[in-house]
Amino acid sequence: FNHNIQSARVFTTIFPTNLSLQTLDGIICHNGEMELQHYKPEPLPDFDAFYKKMNATYTDQNTIKKMIPSTLEGCVVRVCDIIAYLGKDRQDAEKIGFLGEENTFTLNKVGTTNAEIINNMMINIVNNSYGKDYLSMDPDYFEAFKMGKRENAQLIYRNKEISEVFEKQIRIMFERIYEELLSQMKSHDTNSLIYQHHINYIRNYTKHYPDRVDYEKEDANAIVVDYIASMTDDYFVDLYEHLFGKDEYSDIRYRGYFD
Repeated sequence: FNHNIQSARVFTTIFPTNLSLQTLDGIICHNGEMELQHYKPEPLPDFDAFYKKMNATYTDQNTIKKMIPSTLEGCVVRVCDIIAYLGKDRQDAEKIGFLGEENTFTLNKVGTTNAEIINNMMINIVNNSYGKDYLSMDPDYFEAFKMGKRENAQLIYRNKEISEVFEKQIRIMFERIYEELLSQMKSHDTNSLIYQHHINYIRNYTKHYPDRVDYEKEDANAIVVDYIASMTDDYFVDLYEHLFGKDEYSDIRYRGYFD
């Protein structure tokens, strides 16, 4: 699932009428699944169109790759998301020595380091977009942008070591946590973690809104997905150990910056 979609789902569940259509659309379109040379907003007429757009992400996995924000501000967030993780993921991978000397990034227009990518992409997009109703970049920058994203996928995200850890450990941890949290929801145990760390937090955060909807009455599966989508990596690992203790799945090797 995509955590941006889950965030929008929570907002529209609790505040069905009080949030801006453009704000919610910006949230669900805030992802880097698809890079474009030109980002031109696609108008969104009403909330019915928004809900149709959001619900499609649950039934068609390719929908999120095709979504375009309805505002220029949303387009800025969209392209910034790609620029941000393109360079930062490389920086993190290199800092912890994950890539090794045999894996290097291609030197091109946008650069190879985080600082170079942010600087070069920002300048090129501003120069090509100033005064226009859309965002744009030079063709050669766009090709280099796409190449950089493909290299990240090949050298980092699809790395054999990462894939093995996910399939043999993390996927099982996800499944066990999901089933345990679902059991807590179905039992309506108000002392359980999903109440203390998730439902009660949302209730406290929204208590001053008189027309809010009771979040607990949502589908139990959806609430569990919302909770998991909100977790950081460290929280996820700590939660697993808290629920099930240390075992062969929780023994994830962490490479710190100072190791």
